[in-house]
Amino acid sequence: MSDQYPRTMAVQDFLATAQTARAGMARMWQDLSPVELQAIPGPQADWSVKDLICHLLWWENYAITRLLLMASGGQVASLRDFDTLNHQVYLAHHDLPLDWVLAEWDRNWQRIETFVLTHTDQSFNDASHDPENERSPFRLMGGNTVGHYLDHQPDLERYVASLGK
Repeated sequence: MSDQYPRTMAVQDFLATAQTARAGMARMWQDLSPVELQAIPGPQADWSVKDLICHLLWWENYAITRLLLMASGGQVASLRDFDTLNHQVYLAHHDLPLDWVLAEWDRNWQRIETFVLTHTDQSFNDASHDPENERSPFRLMGGNTVGHYLDHQPDLERYVASLGK
């Protein structure tokens, strides 16, 4: 996550920021046809918009799972080879039906919101459960939601613009 991203944020402020950023991503693909959503090349040379949505969903859920494991005292191995992992995520999700992927995008906000609301402002910004990386729940959730959307936004914008939309 960019150093420009805040180091701390109140729960309600994060939810408002994440919901706005997430809705902005969805607006970019809402007027695309099923063919355009599944076309390769899409936002990346080897990914469609549907593949990008699956990628974002996987990382949102990874953040929640990692934080739950850390909060319960579990040891979570650090990820190092993101390219290999992202390729495995692609292979596991590429053949999912478009309707399911779009519905899952809509459903996943409830998971994010429910998880974040289990925190107080203090616990959401406490990095003590992740001493190796010194990331608070806010920083991990922020990096895998708002920060991640910002990483992929330019590619998605270019693709949508190339379609004349």
